[in-house]
Amino acid sequence: MNITEISLKRPITTFMVFVCFIVIGLIATRLLPVAFLPEFDVPGVFIEIPYPGSTPEEVERTITQPAEEVLGTIAGIKQMISDSDENGANIRLELKWGTNAAVKALEVREKLDGIRDQFPEDLERTFVRKFSSSDFPILTLRLSSERNLATAYDMLNRNLKRRIGRLDGVSRVDMYGVEKQEILIELLV
Repeated sequence: MNITEISLKRPITTFMVFVCFIVIGLIATRLLPVAFLPEFDVPGVFIEIPYPGSTPEEVERTITQPAEEVLGTIAGIKQMISDSDENGANIRLELKWGTNAAVKALEVREKLDGIRDQFPEDLERTFVRKFSSSDFPILTLRLSSERNLATAYDMLNRNLKRRIGRLDGVSRVDMYGVEKQEILIELLV
């Protein structure tokens, strides 16, 4: 006998099994915790070393390579990915599952402080962050206008970024697509 024949010969038993499934499902929906944005931890450490006003080659030679060499000695790293650009270096360490990212972040900070003398003298600081699902942006806002906003950095910074940054619960506000106005003066001797 297969399950179809048993179900057809005993309809009351089949009905009661389905009622039990429905009752268990209703009880489970009340007991399971539900969160709009549940927190989860992925074992990863992100290092940001800002060094604006440089070239990607110089950043790679003076910052990224020494940092990679010292970070490669840390145990428990599954993968290391680095990126050098004109604003600095970004390094992502993917750790093996089960590794405590908070402990590894402290170890990364200690290793980078140990080679501080190998970095350029005008390098201000390094940022070491562990991955957290609470770091995802909650709101992304896109502005458009009839006029060109590419040169409106000061106005957007003053009227939008600073005001939103002062609100309770806002940790960071980033602007993309507009750059701070700079003047380049070349002296030819």
